[in-house]
Amino acid sequence: MLAGISLLVTDHLGLTPINSPVFMIGFSVGFAVLLVIVSLRLASIRLIAPACVTLILFLFVGSAWVNGYLALVSFQIGTAFFHLVARPTPAAMISISTFIAMVAGIYLQHPLDESGTAIRLIVVSFVNLVFWQLVSRFWRSWSNRVHDPGTAMSKTLLQLDNQLDEAIAQARVAGMTYPGTDLPNRLGFQAKLASALEPPSGTTDSAKGLVIAIRFMTWSEATAHRDAAIQDQLFRALISRLREYLGPQALLGKTGRDEYLAWVPADPAKQDVTNQNWMVRSRQLESAITVGSASAPTQPRVGISCVPADGADPVTLVRHAELACAESMRLGRPEVTLFSQGLVTKAEERGQLAEELVRALDKGEFELHYQPLVSGSPEALRKAEALIRWRHPQRGLIPPGVFIPLAEQTDLIIGLTDWVLREAARQAKIWRSRLHPAFQISVNMPPAYLMLCVRDPVRVVDHLRSLNIGHESIVLEITEGVMLEVTAELLEMIRLLRSLGFQIALDDFGVGYSSFGQLDKLKLDYLKLDKSFVDDLGSVPERSVICQAIITMAHQLGALVVAEGVETEAQVTELLRMRACYLQGYLYSRPVPVLEFEDWATRQQAAPA
Repeated sequence: MLAGISLLVTDHLGLTPINSPVFMIGFSVGFAVLLVIVSLRLASIRLIAPACVTLILFLFVGSAWVNGYLALVSFQIGTAFFHLVARPTPAAMISISTFIAMVAGIYLQHPLDESGTAIRLIVVSFVNLVFWQLVSRFWRSWSNRVHDPGTAMSKTLLQLDNQLDEAIAQARVAGMTYPGTDLPNRLGFQAKLASALEPPSGTTDSAKGLVIAIRFMTWSEATAHRDAAIQDQLFRALISRLREYLGPQALLGKTGRDEYLAWVPADPAKQDVTNQNWMVRSRQLESAITVGSASAPTQPRVGISCVPADGADPVTLVRHAELACAESMRLGRPEVTLFSQGLVTKAEERGQLAEELVRALDKGEFELHYQPLVSGSPEALRKAEALIRWRHPQRGLIPPGVFIPLAEQTDLIIGLTDWVLREAARQAKIWRSRLHPAFQISVNMPPAYLMLCVRDPVRVVDHLRSLNIGHESIVLEITEGVMLEVTAELLEMIRLLRSLGFQIALDDFGVGYSSFGQLDKLKLDYLKLDKSFVDDLGSVPERSVICQAIITMAHQLGALVVAEGVETEAQVTELLRMRACYLQGYLYSRPVPVLEFEDWATRQQAAPA
């Protein structure tokens, strides 16, 4: 455009265009403007070539006319070139500008009235411009239809690839984290422990410290029936307690429902990592977790393996710590248990026993023993507690303290409880006809079975109805840790069990974390006074005060009291004075098989009601 204007000006001034300073200035300014545009916006660099061709075309028009064909050919080539390298709209603007400049040049160089040459040139050039404009637009439209799907597909594939990478990363993190928490699971803990065990830079000695396995015995049972928000608050409080117990340098992981692992680096100032007072510090975990009005017992069991004495790799150290924790669980004490090689032998024996336990139920190796519950005054036999025993073909009679923890680690405890209920219901029918029409048998309800009642009441109801239990012939004994907080689900479960003919007893009352404010909601049939309160009756005055208060409270709530662990006549005298309803203990009989129990009942000549 600038070049065309410079041609008009130089012509009216009578100057030769190609040699005219005005033309050259206009040409230079136009080229400079194009360079500035390109420098400001790199995307416009594709206009450099069309611009250069345009300027060269003006040189042809202005300096070498001959017969007009050179100008025509130059414009045809330029128009085609513009539309091939630029988008249709910019190409049209450049071509039209060039066309106007060319018309101006023709007017100056070749009059319009000479043989119609100028007119033909103008018409042909205009038709050429329209042709290329239509062709370029059609080409762009067709090209977009062909290439857009491929571009869209490429973008989609790229997005999917990015999403896949993100999903893999999330899965990798999830695979190393315990569900619902930000704590590493067993795999994640072992990976981090492996890093922690690496020798510090510049040394060859491996790190020293403790691997600690912790199991909270009653946590899930005590929190299973609560609102999800309360469960979350209690869990966070428990984790806070653990971190306080372990110290700021510890690595904490979660490997099971109530199971945790920790790595605690040794204090450099101490030579022996076992001298870090863990026996004393473990008491921090024993008190109940309380958040607002909600509370949950912990009953921790702790096992420790020492690094490097008990192993050098994460898998071995974790296994040894968990073996020590299992021993603490077996002993039933909150004290910390340190790993020793003897635990490996015991673990192998328990593993063998667990395999045999799975087959024992099918082989009919279990039996029930019964311990009498004698009424107060006058003494009469009206009740018995059923206690499961395993008569192993090689090992002989195995007490429940040995195999029940193994059964609780699997769903086998559900099958065992079903069997106990079925056998107790059958025996209750027999003794109701032989001993007394209102005879009752008490059955311990494991926490896992109670949780099943809440999770899947239909399954439990169908099974219990199939037992055809006589009215109030079975008493279900539930540990107080499970009934720490009375929820709507728990009350509905108790109502359901009562509708099936069961009565409810609260076992081992006073040794856990009973909430006295909740007892009135439960409407218990029986409350069992723990042996620890009965032991010192008659010798420790404070025990009598506590027992009297518990018995009086139970009566006011409409519950009958069963005193456990009765072994002396002095205890009987005190308990009867306090109006305990039933007495149970070695003073009367140990748990015995059915025939021995019937012989004992015959000798006692239990009086009818």
